[in-house]
Amino acid sequence: MKKILLAILIAGSLTACKVTFTSSVRSTIEAKELDLKKIQYYNSQKIILRRILTSEEAGIASGKVSIQNGLRIEEIQIKKNTPGVCDKILDRELHIRFEEDKGQYLVFKQGPYGDYRLESDWTTKNDYKSGSSEYTFFNTYKGQVQYGDEIYYISTSTLPKLKIKKSESSSVSKQTRVATGVKVE
Repeated sequence: MKKILLAILIAGSLTACKVTFTSSVRSTIEAKELDLKKIQYYNSQKIILRRILTSEEAGIASGKVSIQNGLRIEEIQIKKNTPGVCDKILDRELHIRFEEDKGQYLVFKQGPYGDYRLESDWTTKNDYKSGSSEYTFFNTYKGQVQYGDEIYYISTSTLPKLKIKKSESSSVSKQTRVATGVKVE
C-alpha cells in the first residue's frame, strides 16, 4: 500500500510542479493568448510584513499586533506557497494578491535575470536616535513595500520570487491517414 501511495505521489509531482515565473514563461503564456489573471500564483518563500503602529492604529490593525521594545508592531505573514491571484498586469510587473481584500497586493517586478521578485525599496531610515527601539527596528527591517494604503518593512537576504504550477504532459498526439494510391490513366 505504501509503495502504491509513493508511486502516486511521484507521478503527481512529475505532472505538475511549481516553477519560477520568468519573462520567458510569461512570453510563452502570452504567445498562447492565455490570460495572466487566470493563473494561480505562489510565493517562493515566507514573507513577513511589519510596521510600527501609532497608538490610534493599535486597535484597528488587521494583522497580528505585538509589542517589541515598547513599540506596537503590526505583522502580516504570508507563508511559503500561499496561493495568490493577479490583479494588475504591467509591462515588467504583476500585482499579486494573497488576501481577499482587493487593495492588499504585492508588486512582483521582473529582475535582471528575468525572474519576477518582490519589489522592495531598500533604504535606511536615519530619523531616529541611535540605540532607540525605532532605530533598531529600521536597521533590522530595511526593505519597504507598499501593501494596501500602508508602507510595511521586510528583512530578508533574498527577495521572494513568484511561482506558478506548470503541468507537463507526456502524451503524444498522432494523426494517421491512409494513402489511397494513384493509378495511371
